[in-house]
Amino acid sequence: MPTNSTSTGFLLTHQIGSKSPSLAAGTLLGRAAMCESKRRLLVTAFALERYRLQSGVYPQSLTALQPNFLTEQPVDFMDGKPLHYSATNGYFLLYSVGLDCEDQGGDMTRIKHWHQENGAKGYSRGPETDLVWPRPALPGEAEAE
Repeated sequence: MPTNSTSTGFLLTHQIGSKSPSLAAGTLLGRAAMCESKRRLLVTAFALERYRLQSGVYPQSLTALQPNFLTEQPVDFMDGKPLHYSATNGYFLLYSVGLDCEDQGGDMTRIKHWHQENGAKGYSRGPETDLVWPRPALPGEAEAE
């Protein structure tokens, strides 16, 4: 993941998303920024799985992936900061701040709420959500739905 593109991503998302993230999500530049962010999440998730297969557990931080699994610290394309990561109880949470460049803590329930409030149909991310790498539901979460 080249670090020289992070400042480009940060400027790009602020130019297209600062006034209306919902408009930015539908633009070519907005879709390109989302694709790059998702690519970085994917590469990092693969590195996390490779680490787990080798050591039996997920690392406590993403810096543990260097240099064996990633050449450099994974950076969020949207804001130029490191990707957000935490590991607990055999699971991990990995996310980007999304087009609005605001950290929502990786809360995926905002997607459902945005759709309910705006009458959107189908599955797509609302404009003000973090991009979260999917994880299995924890005990009790599946029943709660």
